[in-house]
Amino acid sequence: PEQGSGEIDVLNSLSSSEFLSYHLRKPNWSAQQLEYYLNSLNEEWREKVVLHQHYNLLNNYKLKGIHLKEKDRRQSALHSNIISSSFHSIKDLESEVNSYHYVFLSPIFDSISKEGYKAAFDYHQLYQKISTIPLKVIALGGVSNDKIKHCKEMGFSGVAFIGSFWSHYKL
Repeated sequence: PEQGSGEIDVLNSLSSSEFLSYHLRKPNWSAQQLEYYLNSLNEEWREKVVLHQHYNLLNNYKLKGIHLKEKDRRQSALHSNIISSSFHSIKDLESEVNSYHYVFLSPIFDSISKEGYKAAFDYHQLYQKISTIPLKVIALGGVSNDKIKHCKEMGFSGVAFIGSFWSHYKL
């Protein structure tokens, strides 16, 4: 959630072509801090950015869209570029399958970036349920390269990296 030393340099040094989206989540930042961050990113990265807060910045930049946190879903009618949201139960996810382009389901594995944030799902249930959901469901929480195949086998459409990605760059 906080900016690591060299974070923007790392992103600008990488090609964004391998990434479908870049979720920008800085929950304690002001709109001005996020705007500075966005201005520091190469344009190719900005086009992949999905904002997790300060949604009004979407009007000032060519960004991909916004991500609604669980507590903000009731406000979804206020926004036109919603592409994703986070879910922490399959039951909640099944009730909102028509609202988003894709969703995160977490935590699938014990988190790498959030200490004490443990896996919350029975893998047998995930194998049975994920492939029946008519929506792209992205595995989040403790995902690393060695778990991608397992996520695909469970029926996830993709994976999201936080801790394993940033720990690679030791920011």
